[in-house]
Amino acid sequence: MALTFRFYRSKRVGTGVRGDPFRSKLTAYITAQGGSDFEDWILDPVDAGLTRYALAICDSTVHATIDGDTDIQALSPELANQAAATSWLDSAITAPAAVLTAIEGDRIPVDDVTTNRQLMRRLAIYHRLGNLLLANRETDAIGLLRSSLSLTVADLTAAVRNRVQSWMTERGISTTGITGTTTLRDVVKRIVQSGVIGANQFGRLAGA
Repeated sequence: MALTFRFYRSKRVGTGVRGDPFRSKLTAYITAQGGSDFEDWILDPVDAGLTRYALAICDSTVHATIDGDTDIQALSPELANQAAATSWLDSAITAPAAVLTAIEGDRIPVDDVTTNRQLMRRLAIYHRLGNLLLANRETDAIGLLRSSLSLTVADLTAAVRNRVQSWMTERGISTTGITGTTTLRDVVKRIVQSGVIGANQFGRLAGA
């Protein structure tokens, strides 16, 4: 059995009731046995859990089966080991344009990233940002992440707009130059590029 790594974007399935919990569609293919498993990033705070991102490790034949599911998109090729993963992370982005468009549809700005490592860090930082806002019950500020990147600051409600500004200021993130015509893409990018929110670490690829 050849276990390999691969990064995925997948649809959430399940109804959330007992016996049918919300979960990544990867659960239809990967179970935690024989070394197979996946580490899931959940965007529940941001998009009601409609999308999951994950690092999966499973047999090559399972990856091949997953390729036939249109609800799951590969963000990387199969990666044989940590060395291969590190090499891939440091290379130019390989995800197809359609996949990058889908990521932006999740309201994660990736137009400025150029390497796979930058892309994965952006996903990880965005995930942590959403969970931080949720954990701190920032019900207004999280409205920023629930809005289309193409909207402007003026399109936000006053409550969301004011709380986002205060939240950024409280954390030392400059709001200078942000006006009503500034796109939400630019605001989100300023937050995730600030260094205030760190990236998640994948246990299976420690140090990668």
